[in-house]
Amino acid sequence: WGLQRYGIPYFQESMPAHRATPTFWQTLFLRLFFLQNMALLCAAAAIASFFRPPQRWPTRALAVLAVLLAALARIATPDMALDSIVRPDAVHFGAAAKQLITNASLLIPTGPFQLPARTLPGASLVMCLTQWMQPQSLTAGIWAIWISSLLAAFLAYQLGKQLNARLGGITAAFMILLSPLHAYYSRQLMSDIPWGALTLASAFLLCSTPSRPWKAVLSGLLLGLGLLFKSSHILIAAAILLAWALHNRFSMRAFLPALA
Repeated sequence: WGLQRYGIPYFQESMPAHRATPTFWQTLFLRLFFLQNMALLCAAAAIASFFRPPQRWPTRALAVLAVLLAALARIATPDMALDSIVRPDAVHFGAAAKQLITNASLLIPTGPFQLPARTLPGASLVMCLTQWMQPQSLTAGIWAIWISSLLAAFLAYQLGKQLNARLGGITAAFMILLSPLHAYYSRQLMSDIPWGALTLASAFLLCSTPSRPWKAVLSGLLLGLGLLFKSSHILIAAAILLAWALHNRFSMRAFLPALA
């Protein structure tokens, strides 16, 4: 309510016109909608706990229902993705994936020239997993983004379970599955969803390496691959590696992910 009453009018009055794009407002409203939904869900859970203890809730049935609803909410056909495509980045992601499948090249035809895409190639490489089904389509890679979104929820569950038992896993997965912001980007040809899944996979492998150092090496490799998606990933990688080194008191095993 506070954001609606005071925050949005403030942004409308003070933000420069060239920055107040439709995408900015859409993202802002999605974040607001997410916060409202989370507050309502927490309130509903608190009220329900008075009538039935959480230990007696049908967690499996609730989890299956949430996954099915989230999967349906994230589905976007190539035509739907093309209709709502984010320019120019999504166009370059799709064009690069198309070029990789049809011509084994990352160069995009631009008039009489073949020019490199303005985006990093990570998302386009992921989109190639489904781009082959419709090689000439600009948006066939949307199915790979959809799969990545569900994989991110699964990895969040595994990571939360590793850190705080089953309840932590369910909470982490629900925070992703019930997020309208995550659902929105799952229907766009953007790098955010596969990048997030890759980061979660790396963090999960690091948290489950007590007796298997090869997982730390694999985690380091995944962290490195994250740089193919976003240049700012270097900050995430540094934070994860520092936390891992502190946890292991800077032992030799702590440096395996960094070496990888």
